[in-house]
Parts: sequence; structure tokens; C-alpha cells
Amino acid sequence: ERLKGAPVDGIVSDIEMPEMDGLDLVRHLKADPGFDGIPMLAISTIEEKVMRSRAVDAGFDDFCPKSNLPKVGETILGMLTNSAARTSDA
Repeated sequence: ERLKGAPVDGIVSDIEMPEMDGLDLVRHLKADPGFDGIPMLAISTIEEKVMRSRAVDAGFDDFCPKSNLPKVGETILGMLTNSAARTSDA
């Protein structure tokens, strides 16, 4: 609810959260047409081999392990750059 109507360039979500995990969150957001085209990145301490496919299957655009912060930063920058390029092409 907090995101509705707010300008959003991208979403980064942890997989492990208390009330709604990141997988449920992304499914909820992807069901809302207002979030079409917004890049979504999952992060977690859960082993990458296990979590990457689950995250992408749920609707995230990519997954990064929290243990690799430089990769998290690079991925966010790449997603935002690609999003901006798509927006300017429209």
C-alpha cells in the first residue's frame, strides 16, 4: 500500500522478512499493473544456488547474495540504467 502512487525506479527486497517474505511480496506487486516494468531485485543470505531460481520464478528480475555487496550495487545500477533506457525509448 505504501508504494501506490509513489514514483518508484526499482525495488530491492530481502527474501527473509517477518510478516510477508520477499517471494510473496513480489508476487503481490507483479499482480498489480502499476508495477509493470519496474525492476525488482531479491537479496538474501540463503545460498544462491537454492534461492536464485525460486526468486526469479516468483517474479524478481534478478537475485544477489547479501554477502556480495559490490555485486548487489552493480546489479542495482544495471537494473536502473536499463529501466531508464527503456523509459526514454518509449
